Amino acid sequence: CGWLGILGGCQNHLDTCGYVQVACELGCRVVLQREDQEAHQDECPKMRVECELHCGETILREDVNKHLECDCGQVVKTCELGCEARLTLDELKIHVRDTCTQRMVECEFCEEDLKSCAMFQHFDKCPKMMIACHLECGEVVCRDELNKHVEECREKEIQCPFAKYKCGVKIKRKNLNQHLEEKETKHLGLKLNAMEELIMKQNETIEKLNLKILCQDRKIAKIP
Repeated sequence: CGWLGILGGCQNHLDTCGYVQVACELGCRVVLQREDQEAHQDECPKMRVECELHCGETILREDVNKHLECDCGQVVKTCELGCEARLTLDELKIHVRDTCTQRMVECEFCEEDLKSCAMFQHFDKCPKMMIACHLECGEVVCRDELNKHVEECREKEIQCPFAKYKCGVKIKRKNLNQHLEEKETKHLGLKLNAMEELIMKQNETIEKLNLKILCQDRKIAKIP
């Protein structure tokens, strides 16, 4: 380096001499002249640098590619779930979790897992979805219990129990008891008429049988 001095000062000079071979102070294991340390830092893999996409992170120069590939929140990528949205990694994390139409979500009624984009179609047939009775009784029931409910619904129109006695009234179930009370006399009359008709038919049948027996007896009497 051209240094000249007294022998006793040599060691002090070596501690600062730019020509002395030293290891990189950042720990990359490169050995170089002290005076080249500063220039070396511009390419040293152990030097911490700011992300070129300004995400706010500082990383080792040797990890820049990995950071840009996997960690940088400002890198734009395509949604991994297949919806083809292109967003920064920071936005993508929220997108995949909350808004992507291809993310798997759980039906709040039957707990089946399916894609978000299929949820509304699923609601049209979900067996556990709560729906209002179409007879407008005010009840809300599971879809898979609706048929059972309708059969018992107070708004369902049913035939009078005396229909077999020719009471042709159809009435809502909720009004049945009132109908039975108001038409009790009429129902008894219809039932009595039906019994009288039955008796008449039975008597006619008996008469026909007696006539048939009489004919048979006459035929037998003619046999020699």
